[in-house]
Amino acid sequence: MPSVSQRHVEPDAEPTPVEPDVADLSDPPHAAPTGPSTLPAGPLAGLPFDGKPKRKDLPIASFSGRTQPHGFDSGVHAFRKRFLKELVTVQLLDGHRFTEQQCLALFILCLDGDASVYMNNVQLRQPDLTLDQAGALLVNDASDIDHT
Repeated sequence: MPSVSQRHVEPDAEPTPVEPDVADLSDPPHAAPTGPSTLPAGPLAGLPFDGKPKRKDLPIASFSGRTQPHGFDSGVHAFRKRFLKELVTVQLLDGHRFTEQQCLALFILCLDGDASVYMNNVQLRQPDLTLDQAGALLVNDASDIDHT
C-alpha cells in the first residue's frame, strides 16, 4: 500500500484522514456486535482478535452517573473519552484486539450504581447493542440516570 505522501490525490479533492485518534462515536457501527471492535484500527491494526480483556487492566475509575456536590455535570463525556483511550491502550499492551462484545462488556463493567443498572437494562432490551450505541445512550441519557 502506498504511503500517505505517495497516494495520488485529485487537485480539488478533500484529503482523507488516514486514521482517527479515537472512534468517531457519531458513526454507525462498522461491524456486527460479536465481530471485530468498532474502535479505530490505526494503532490496533495487525493485532489478532483473541484478547482476553480483564476489568483490572483498565485503570479508569467506575462511572456512576452521579453529579458530585457543587459539580457541573456527571462527567459522562470525559468518562467516555477516557474509556475509549484506555481500551485502545489495554489492547496494545495485551497484544490482541477485543471483539465488539468484549469491548461492550468492559464498558458495562466500568459502570457503577445507577449507570450500571441503566446500561444492564438497555443491554437486556437490545442484545445486539454495540459499544458506540451504548456510549451514545449513556451520554444522551446521563441527566435521566442521575438521581442525586
